[in-house]
Amino acid sequence: MAPEHPQDVDERLRSLLQKALRRGHVELLLTVCAFLEDYKPPPSSFFSAQAARAAFYECWPLATRLPFARRPIAAIALLVHMAGLHKTREAAGLGLLADAVRRGEPVTVQDEKEGEDLRRMTQALENPEDFIAWISARGLAVQDALRYAGIRRPPPSRGRPHDRAVAFAALYLLAARPGSALPAPAPPPEEAFPFWVAFDRHTAAGRLALRDVARDLKIPPAQLSWCFALFEGLRLQAEIPSPWWHRYCRNRFDRIGLPLEEAHLLWEPAKIQLREALAAEGRTLQSELYRWRLEHGERVENLRSAVAAFWKRLEEIPKGQRPLFG
Repeated sequence: MAPEHPQDVDERLRSLLQKALRRGHVELLLTVCAFLEDYKPPPSSFFSAQAARAAFYECWPLATRLPFARRPIAAIALLVHMAGLHKTREAAGLGLLADAVRRGEPVTVQDEKEGEDLRRMTQALENPEDFIAWISARGLAVQDALRYAGIRRPPPSRGRPHDRAVAFAALYLLAARPGSALPAPAPPPEEAFPFWVAFDRHTAAGRLALRDVARDLKIPPAQLSWCFALFEGLRLQAEIPSPWWHRYCRNRFDRIGLPLEEAHLLWEPAKIQLREALAAEGRTLQSELYRWRLEHGERVENLRSAVAAFWKRLEEIPKGQRPLFG
C-alpha cells in the first residue's frame, strides 16, 4: 500500500477525521467520511491508512484486525468502531520513545521492566528481520498488519520511521500481553465538537495561527505547538491510562524546556488567542459540512446502512471462518 500524499486529501478534513475519532464523535466521523467520498473521493488506500494509524496510535489491541480492512467500507467500519471505544496510547508511547532512543536521545525509565521493554523495542527497530520473525513465531499476522503501516517486508523501506516504530510497538504489546482485552465501549461525548482544533500544525491555517500567537505572547514556537497537540489535537475521550504515553509526553516536554506539570500554565492564555484566531476557519469548515449534509443527508444514511450491513455480514460468517473484530 503506497503511503498517502498530503495533496491527495483536504488537510482540514484529514485532521477533522482524526480529531473526531479521538474525541468519540461518531456522527461527525460518519459525515466526514461521506463528505470525502462525495466531495473529492480520496485514494483507495486513504481510509485503510487512517484505520491503521488510528489502531496503532489510539487503540493498539485492534492492530491484528487491520488485514480485514482492505476495502474502504471495511476501513470506515473500523474507524467508526474505534471512535466509540475507550482509547489507549501505550503502543504510541513505547514506539515513539524507542524511536527517540534509536536517534540517540536520552530517555529515562522508571524500573527494570520498562528498561527491558524499551531495549527490546530499540533492538527491533535496529534489527527488524529478527523482530518480525519473533513476532511471526507467536502467531500474529505481522506482514498483513505492517502492510497497513506502509511496511511490506523487512527491512522496512516504506513509511515514516516513527510510524514504523509505533506499529512495531503495537505488535510487541500484542505478543508481550497475550489475551489483552479489547477496549470497552465509551460513553458518547457530552460537549459539542470544537471545529477550530482541526487546524493544528499540520494545516496551513494552524501553522500561521501558531506562529502569530507564539510571537505575540513571546512563547517558544515548539512549546506552543506541543501544548496545542497535548491539550487539544491529541485529546482523547474516555482514555485508558497509558504509562508509556505519559512517559513519552514528559520526555518531549523536557526536550523543549517545559516541565509537563507546568504546560497548562502556558496553554491557558494561549488557548484563548488560538481559539479566536482559528474561530473563522472553524466556522467555515463546520458550515461547509452542515450545508452539504442538508443537501446530501441520504449519503450519510447510506454510509451508515453500509457500515451496519458490513457488521451484519460479519456476524453471519460461519464459525469455522476467521472473524473480523472478535
